[in-house]
This record gives sequence, structure tokens and C-alpha cells, in this order.
Amino acid sequence: MDEATDWLLRRRRATGRKPAAVLLNELRPGQGDHVAERLGMRHFPAPIDLSLDEKDSRRQHLNAIFIDPDGPLVPDPNWEANWLGPWLPPATVQVWIRNPDGSMSRRQIFLGCEHACYWHPGHRETTARFFTVPGKDLRLGHVEGDFNGWTEDRAPLTLDNVPDRAFAQNRSVLVDGVMVPDTQADTLMTGGGFVYVHGYAADTLGIEAADAPTIVGGPDKERQRIPVADQPPAGLSAIDRTYATKELIPAVVDANVIKLPDLADISDHWPRYTHYGYQKLVEITNRPVTVVRH
Repeated sequence: MDEATDWLLRRRRATGRKPAAVLLNELRPGQGDHVAERLGMRHFPAPIDLSLDEKDSRRQHLNAIFIDPDGPLVPDPNWEANWLGPWLPPATVQVWIRNPDGSMSRRQIFLGCEHACYWHPGHRETTARFFTVPGKDLRLGHVEGDFNGWTEDRAPLTLDNVPDRAFAQNRSVLVDGVMVPDTQADTLMTGGGFVYVHGYAADTLGIEAADAPTIVGGPDKERQRIPVADQPPAGLSAIDRTYATKELIPAVVDANVIKLPDLADISDHWPRYTHYGYQKLVEITNRPVTVVRH
């Protein structure tokens, strides 16, 4: 983790810009506060089910959101993350945009950081349904994490030829009695008012490989490899994805996957970033709207 935070600090110095928010998966207990201190950011952890044994993976693999206390995002002090979910509890927080005059925006943005269940498609569906809630009826949301599934248009054509049969079954759902690759999270998120940000960056902003796969790979993943012949023409989608509600999309000015040699020794997933234009966020979050309470 120190290597990861060192890299984030180096990137900050190189770009001259501190991130407004950093969203991380699979932190160990106690690492969240350590990361927050090193980055100079506020820590918003996922809730913990204290009824579970301390060695349970749901207490050992934690999601977290870190926010720059001097940046444009202002957390709601009354927000309490309390949904434990069916697998690893997601980290969530509602934020305002700090306007140029120092006041708060009319509307809030819901931030979510998740790590979907790797073995149970039902858990993945439940988690995706939870995240569609902030996208309902002109609410604003930004959600990212490891969805452990593919997008509808870039899923494997079949998983029948994957040597690791447990992996193939874990990533499949039953449709009319047939096992097919799992795309339900993408279907639910896009149907619930969200847009896949890095797909938008590639297709609309013209950023090359913004929607590239995010798994670093390695010898331990060899038996999970999907043969090229079983992949769609455009290649497989990333399983780590960022979604934003449609109204926020015009504010996205850049989004990409960061693939650098030194990162392969830090994580088995390539990191991603999303860059929003501040003035456009101010405009969007100050629009007068009437939200329907469901």
C-alpha cells in the first residue's frame, strides 16, 4: 500500500494537481486511515459488519473513498454509509460542489466505490441495483469499482473454452437454462440512468484505449484466459468500470486507463481516472430541479 500511495504522490507532483477524490478497493483493516494521512485526504470507509469474524474476507477486504478537504468536493456531514450489501460493503458518500464564491451547490453528487462478488452473480445484481438508486429522477451519481463482469457489447462470446471451469461458472448467469457470460451489472447501471464513462471517453471523446481491459494478468491468471477466438471483435471490456449519471456526462473532459510498467508490480489491476471540468460541474449541480421521492 505504501508503494501505491508513493505512486499517487509522484503522479500528483508530476501533474501539479491533487485529485479531488481517490477510490480504492481491497484495503486491509487499518490501511484506510494510513492512506488518508499520507495523501492528506479525508477517509470515508465502507461500513463493517461487526458480527462477522475478524478473519472473514468481508472484514479483510475494504472499500474506501478519500476526499481532498481543500478541494471542490464537500462531503455531507449528515451522510452515514450503512448498507452492508451481500458481499463486500461499498463505500459511499454524498458531496456538494464548492462554488467559486465558496457556497455549496444546490444539488449533491452520490459517490460510490464497490468491489462486486467474484463468485455469485446474484450478489453482483443486488449491488448494481443498489447503485441505480441515486440515478433515479434527476439525481447525480458517480460510481466505480470492480464489477467482475463485462459490458453488454464486449462480453466473451462464450466461456466454454476457459480452462478454469470454476472461474467460468462464477462469471456466468443462467438464461433459459444456458450459462452465458455475466453482463447484468452493466445492463442495470445503463438502464438505471448511468453511462459507462470510459466507453464514452473512447467513443465520443476519441481517447484511444480509454475502455481497454484493466486486468494486469500474470501466470496465476493463465487458466482464466479467454481465447481470442471467443472474444468479440472489439475485444473484451474492462471489468473495472466507472459510471456516471447521464446529466454529469457533459462535464467529463478526460478519462483513461493508466498502463505504466511500474504499476504492474503494485497491483494486478490497472488504475483509471476521470477528469471532470469544474465549471461544468458547477453549472450542472446548481440547476433547479424537482426530485420525485420514490
